[in-house]
Amino acid sequence: MNNVIGGINVGDGNVISFNGDGTTVPTLFGEAGIAVFAGATNNPIYGNGIVSNTGAGIDLGISDADGVTANDPLDVDSGNGNNLQNFPSLTSASSSSTTTTIGGTLDSTASTTFRVEFFSSVAADAGGNGEGRVFLGSTNVTTNVAGNATISFVSQIRVSGGQVVTATATNPNGDTSEFSNAQTVTGAVTAAGVSVSGSARTAQGKRIRNAQITMTSIEGNVRTTFTNAFGNFKFTDVAAGQTHVFSIRSKTYTFEQPSQVVNLSEDVDNLDFIATPRGRTN
Repeated sequence: MNNVIGGINVGDGNVISFNGDGTTVPTLFGEAGIAVFAGATNNPIYGNGIVSNTGAGIDLGISDADGVTANDPLDVDSGNGNNLQNFPSLTSASSSSTTTTIGGTLDSTASTTFRVEFFSSVAADAGGNGEGRVFLGSTNVTTNVAGNATISFVSQIRVSGGQVVTATATNPNGDTSEFSNAQTVTGAVTAAGVSVSGSARTAQGKRIRNAQITMTSIEGNVRTTFTNAFGNFKFTDVAAGQTHVFSIRSKTYTFEQPSQVVNLSEDVDNLDFIATPRGRTN
C-alpha cells in the first residue's frame, strides 16, 4: 500500500516500456506495464510514460492480470487493486496548431475531487484502451451528488491528428485508475519539414563547442549532432506536429536543464542549453 509511482513534479515520472510486467504491487502477476493486485490500495501513479508493454498499461485486479476492468456505477467496489478506481471516459480530442483539447466524463464516487491526467500515444492498445507514452498534463474535476463530472482540458502540447489520447483518474486517497479508452485526435497530420536550432553556452555567454545534442521523437527515433566552433547546432527536416526530447552532453560542462521537451509546430531557432563547469554549482 501507499506506493507512489512517478510524481506530480517535473522530472518525477518514469518510463515503463518494452517489458512483460514493468511494475507490480505487491507481487508479480501478468504482463501489464503497472499491475496493482491483492488488496494493494492507495498507490498513486503520476506523470509516467507507459508504452509498448505486452499487457495493459495499468492493470487493477484481484489476483491476476485480467486486462481492462469495467467501470461500475458510483465506483462502489473496494478492497482490490487501488479499489478498482473507475477510469475516465474520453469523448473528444482535437488539435490546433499549438494545443490539444480533450473532453470526456468521469463516473465515480459522489462529491469527490479527482486528479485526471492525460497522455498521448501513437496508437491504441489492441483492446481499444490506452497506455500513455507522453504526459500531456492534468486537471482536477469534482463529481456531483450523482457521481458524475465533466472533463474539459487543454494541453499546451500539440498531439498530431490520427494519434490517440488517454486519461487516468486518481482519488484523494491515491488510488489511480486504469487507462481510459483511447480517443483519436482530429486535426491535420502535419508534414515533416521544420528546423530546430540553438546553442550551448555558459551563463556568462561563453560558447561551448563539440557538445553532443540528441533529438528523440515520440516514436523513439534518435538523431544526433554536435555544436560547432561557435557553440551552435541545427537539425533540419524534423517532423512537425510531434513532441521531441532534446538532450545535451559535454565532457567539460553540466547543464541547468540537460533535457528539454519541445512540441514542434514551426521552426525553432532559440533552443539554448545553459551550462556550468563540472564540479561547480550556481
